Amino acid sequence: MQNTLNHLKEINYNLRKEIRYTCVQIKIKYQPLLSLLWYVYWMHILSNFLNLLINHKLMYHQIVILFITFNVCKLILNRQRMGEELDGMDVKDLRGLEQNLDEALKLVRHRKVIISYISSYNFLKTMC
Repeated sequence: MQNTLNHLKEINYNLRKEIRYTCVQIKIKYQPLLSLLWYVYWMHILSNFLNLLINHKLMYHQIVILFITFNVCKLILNRQRMGEELDGMDVKDLRGLEQNLDEALKLVRHRKVIISYISSYNFLKTMC
């Protein structure tokens, strides 16, 4: 019985030794391939990151250009509303400017009515 137990322990030890040796062999054999795969993977990730960074920079510059263009158009529109820079406009542009002025005037009147209602309400609230 003791002899069989020792024999099983020896077999177990030898199997573990073989498995360790086999794992080490596999690691040694495939280590260059694994290194290459990791290198390819990280180069792919780096390439994607750089493409995203370039796209981000391009989009940022486009947004800045749009922002500047919007502010310039807003400035020109405000100058036209004040009566400046009207000499280069045709009839269609003048009608559009007139409509813009009407809309702005309606908005100002509406705000004025709301403010007067609020002030009247607050005055009556303080009186009661």
